[in-house]
This record gives sequence, structure tokens and C-alpha cells, in this order.
Amino acid sequence: MKINIIRTLLLLFAFSQSSALFAENSSTCGKLKEEKIKYFESTAKAVKDVLDIICKETRFEKSEIDELIDSVLDIARNEKIASLGIYSDYVNDWLDNFYKLNSSDKELVLSFPRKRVLKQTDIIIKNGTKRVSVLLEKDYKSCMTEYGDCMTKFRNLSYLLNKLRYPFIKPKFDLVAKNILEKDAQWNRFINEGRPLSTLDICATNWFYDFKESSLNNFTAPPSKQFFFMRPSVVYEYADKSPNKDKFEEAVALEIFGVNWWNKSNACYGYACGLSLVATYSEYENLDNTGVGVMFHIENKYSFGITQRDDSDGQAIKSIFINIDLFKLFEKKEAQIDKWNNQLKDTLKDYKVTIEG
Repeated sequence: MKINIIRTLLLLFAFSQSSALFAENSSTCGKLKEEKIKYFESTAKAVKDVLDIICKETRFEKSEIDELIDSVLDIARNEKIASLGIYSDYVNDWLDNFYKLNSSDKELVLSFPRKRVLKQTDIIIKNGTKRVSVLLEKDYKSCMTEYGDCMTKFRNLSYLLNKLRYPFIKPKFDLVAKNILEKDAQWNRFINEGRPLSTLDICATNWFYDFKESSLNNFTAPPSKQFFFMRPSVVYEYADKSPNKDKFEEAVALEIFGVNWWNKSNACYGYACGLSLVATYSEYENLDNTGVGVMFHIENKYSFGITQRDDSDGQAIKSIFINIDLFKLFEKKEAQIDKWNNQLKDTLKDYKVTIEG
């Protein structure tokens, strides 16, 4: 199963919204909408009494809950016969298989057919996603003639039974909500604490993630590592043996491929760390413009590295560079890059930094 980072984030957002709505509804789990209990008054009262007990979050044994619910189902069976007569048989499955239904999160529903086999005026009665019976148009008309507003009665009964399913569904939603919150916090850390990812970086991370950290049974946690591919950046490079008067040059760096352990808890002795194979381009006299080397990443913010290029005689010349983001370590306020450029030049000059190569 392939795991897509963006899809996972969208799913987490969608489910987090659903769990928030469920949490809001759970606070009113014992309340019934008056317009939906026009019929089945005895059943409605029994459902409300049971939910008032269960919704107080008092601990119950499963047998105790089953006993309470069985009493409601008995009332509903008697009342549906009185309200619908022979047509109550169409919804027997709702009551007889009530406990089996709770293995699914689908509600008891009435729907109208789309296939031509049935008329659009026929009524499909479903137990979750399973079709259990069809009330044909002629039978529905007979029901209306003998027992009044049969459709409303069916809808009232389905509403009450769906409300009665609350104690079964709530634990499932609680587990899902807990999982969502945990994964959401992890993904927020991945986004806010890790190195920013480009489109190619996301593709590289996602490709590796598919094979190494897929989860079939749970929402996917963020990867423990970030991968980088063809990632450009701007750096400042210093080549001590450059014949240039100014040995400190701006350069373009390209991380050909890299990896970063963004999470401190499983990185380098409590620090986020990473490294990349990198190529830099800068204009030095009598030196190759392109150097190849390694870039190191610290704390998801700061990067530095070392590269090697040849001079005009074919001798290998090493140079060091730092990522512009490193200046944030020294900044107290926003300042122009030229100011820090000059400060670093003076620092290198004063301490006579040299690189053996």
C-alpha cells in the first residue's frame, strides 16, 4: 500500500473535523429531536432513559448495557407492530440484527433505487450498507392507506435505533479521535520542526516511505527521515587557496541527494542531523567553477559543508561553505545579507583561517 504524504495530511484534517463534530454531538447524546419522534413515543422514552444513564459516563459491564438495550428493543418490537401492522416485517432486520449492525459504522437508512429494475417510488430498506428489504410502491400505498404516514414512521424508528447505537459507536470514535490527535501532533512537528520540503523532496521522501514505513492498520505517522533530491540553495563559500582577492564568494549549492533525521528523539545524540551529497557553483579565478562535496544539517536549520575542486594545475582545492540560514544563529533583528557577509570576511581574516588541501 502506497502512502502519500499530502493525502495523509488531508485525511487527518478531514477526520479531525469529523471527530470534532462527533465530540460536539456526544455532549448531547441523550437528547432527541422532537420532530423525529412524532411516532414511537414509548420507544423514544425508553431510548432517552437508557442514553441518559449511559451518557453520564458511568462504567457499565457489557451485560448490563445489553440488558438495557434489549428492553428498548422489546418495546420497539411491540410498538412497530401497533404502528405498522404487517408492514412492520420490512424492518424486522433492524431489530433482530441490531447487535450485529454495530460492528459497522453505517446507519440504518431508507433510500430510493437508482436501477431500472425498481421504480424510483419503491423504498429500499438497508441495515448499514446491506439491503435487507424493498417496500414496493403498491405496498407502500397500502401502508399509507391503512396506517397513515408510514414513511415518517419508518424514519422515526431508524432515528431512534441509530441513537441507541451510541454506546457501541462511541468507543470506536474515541479510539479514532485519539489516533487522529496523536498523528496530527506528529505531522505538525514534522512540518514545523523538520527542514522545509520542496516538491521533489516530498516525492523522494514519499518514495522511500512507501517501502519502509507503510502502515496498513492505522493512520500513517510521519517518516522518521526526510529525503532530499536536487534541492537548490544559496551558500557562502570560502576557498583559502583561491587566487581571488576576495576568497569568500556567494555560491549556488545543489543537494543531489540527502537525508535528514529531523526528530531529535531518534537522531544524533538528541540533535536533529542530516547530510547531503552536494555540488556548488561559484566563480573563482584559476579554479573550476564547480565543486563536489558533502553538506551537513544541524537542528533542521543550519547547514555547512566542504567541497573539492581542481585548480588550473589539476591540484585538488578544498573549500568550506555555510548556508545563508546559518546567519539566523547570529541575528537579533532582520539585517541585510551584505552586513553579515562583511562581518564573516573580517572574522576569517582576523583568525587567518586556512584549509589544508
